[in-house]
Amino acid sequence: MSYLDLFFGLIIAWGAYNGFSKGLVNELASVLGVISGVYLAKNFYPHLDIKLKPIFESEANFISILSSMIIFLITIMIFKIIAKLLTKFLKLIALGLLNRIIGSVFGVIKTVLLIMYCYFYIF
Repeated sequence: MSYLDLFFGLIIAWGAYNGFSKGLVNELASVLGVISGVYLAKNFYPHLDIKLKPIFESEANFISILSSMIIFLITIMIFKIIAKLLTKFLKLIALGLLNRIIGSVFGVIKTVLLIMYCYFYIF
């Protein structure tokens, strides 16, 4: 096993722990936020590029990456806000251990998606 495999394994284990501690609702919103963020960043960064070019007189690659990151992060923040509101609303229903276990599964899915996105974006 290489160091890179160990590194990714630790990141995925952290995602599972994080999902277990947050629960299903927050992790489901996170997974949907990541998927939506990747989709929106990939398809709509050129629109933000046009707005940022006059502000940052830099290379086009930098502005494209910055535009993608801004769209991705804003999308994730919106989904987190929705998850917080939903969690407060659903606190009346005690899901207990099932909520945490399924949250752990979604935490792993989210972490693997982030690793795949970073890998394909870099290479």
